[in-house]
Amino acid sequence: MKSLLLILAITLFFNSSNFSQEKNSPKILLIRCDDIGMSHSVNLAAKELIETGLVFSASVMFPCAWYQEGVDILKNHPEMSVGIHLTLNAEWKNYRWGPVAGKDKVPSFVVGYFGL
Repeated sequence: MKSLLLILAITLFFNSSNFSQEKNSPKILLIRCDDIGMSHSVNLAAKELIETGLVFSASVMFPCAWYQEGVDILKNHPEMSVGIHLTLNAEWKNYRWGPVAGKDKVPSFVVGYFGL
């Protein structure tokens, strides 16, 4: 993970002229905090990140068990840019979720849980 972040930082540094029309204009990096609602620990990490004051955008995974806690955290921070993470699979081996509407409403999407 650290090497991936280092590669990203180096790429942004050397290609920064591609992000702006003016050569000396300030550069902005927007960080994405994905998968809020997936677990309690993810929600706590997002809350901690919000409280740093760092500008970032986020998304909530509504089919997951902890989405309501994530939504409650985000309601206390209306300055946040938040979207919905569309989820059509559950790729974790021991942590699965199904459709928000219920399995009986969308049987063509479901084999046990979302995706295998």
